[in-house]
Amino acid sequence: MTLSAVSSVRRAEIQMNGDSDAESVAQWMAATLERDGYLYQAVAVNEIVELFGKRFTYVNANGNAAIRRDVLQAFGRLTGKSGVWEVGARVWRKRVDDDVSVRQQECPDDRPSL
Repeated sequence: MTLSAVSSVRRAEIQMNGDSDAESVAQWMAATLERDGYLYQAVAVNEIVELFGKRFTYVNANGNAAIRRDVLQAFGRLTGKSGVWEVGARVWRKRVDDDVSVRQQECPDDRPSL
């Protein structure tokens, strides 16, 4: 999903609720993961800024746009074991049968990244 794919109606609904918190952002992330099956960090950061405001993002030590820890912790609670973080591709995706049991995954050589 690209930034332009955020519907103007949905954008207006979220922006009218100016008192968004980390839990609201995490709920949006979880719903997006459930709907699309994946959520790239860069896309998530851009949409979070547009929908909820810059206060939920930051630039990390590596110079990458990132999502605040409290948002990620809430997202982790909401998605539980159903979602995984694929390190190399910097994407959250739904768990598949051949994933190892931990949340963080490396992209296998025989399976292309999303």
